[in-house]
Amino acid sequence: MGLLSRVCVTRPCFFGVCLSMQENPDRDELQGGRTPLMIAGHEGNVDAIEYLLSLDDVIGVEEVNARDVTGTTALTAAASNNQVEAMKLLYAEGADANVPCADGRAALHHAAYSGKYDAAKWLVKEAKVPVNQPAALTNGAGLGHTPLLVAAYHGHQRIVKLLLRYKANPDQPAKDGATALIAASSAGQMVCVKLLLKAGADPRRRLEGGETAAIVTNDRRISGLLYVAEREAWEKDPQSAGGAASSNSDDGDVDEEIEDEDDLDEEEEEEEVMIPPHEEL
Repeated sequence: MGLLSRVCVTRPCFFGVCLSMQENPDRDELQGGRTPLMIAGHEGNVDAIEYLLSLDDVIGVEEVNARDVTGTTALTAAASNNQVEAMKLLYAEGADANVPCADGRAALHHAAYSGKYDAAKWLVKEAKVPVNQPAALTNGAGLGHTPLLVAAYHGHQRIVKLLLRYKANPDQPAKDGATALIAASSAGQMVCVKLLLKAGADPRRRLEGGETAAIVTNDRRISGLLYVAEREAWEKDPQSAGGAASSNSDDGDVDEEIEDEDDLDEEEEEEEVMIPPHEEL
């Protein structure tokens, strides 16, 4: 990590010294192309961000939406570490909250992956990020996972409730047919399974191979719950094989029928992460 990058993490008062030493603030290829602005965003160093953004006339200073080798921007880096104040500043300077990484995931996916509730709430409430945004690129890359699917798989209950309140579609399928319910079931996330069923998730949805949520889990309590839910769904609507897609619309409104996400009894402990590994959900 270059000197200016280290300063972005610790001591913004040294900026003038760094520049006088002709420190190059451009991409550090040894750090995967991460820029000082990305590092400052991840660390929540608002002073460093303000200074770097003021250097738009200095050759080599990155643009606010610059991406590293994984496609990560400064705002996405900040979201992955719950640095809301940094996110606000970057957004005000033109940062795009919907820029996808190399695997198609954007900032909300990363907040959902790492359980960063405050970041996720700011993104959907203030930045108006589409809650049903699939992880997909125009070139076909990406698995099509939604932020809800990612949060449910990792058991981030507060984020699941948040996204459902903002009308995330619990039945939106990924490329392989996986829904948030299938993902939660496969990971043994009982609370998330219950939340999704309560929100109207269809337990009859199937993967490309034909497996339902009840089949993919190793937890007998979850499979039992889902088999009952499947039977009830067929009795209620025997004509709809696999269930119709949820009518939830991604219009930014709040579903008042779902309790306030802050009412959850169990608080999640947040761990600091860098950028989530792309090979996982």
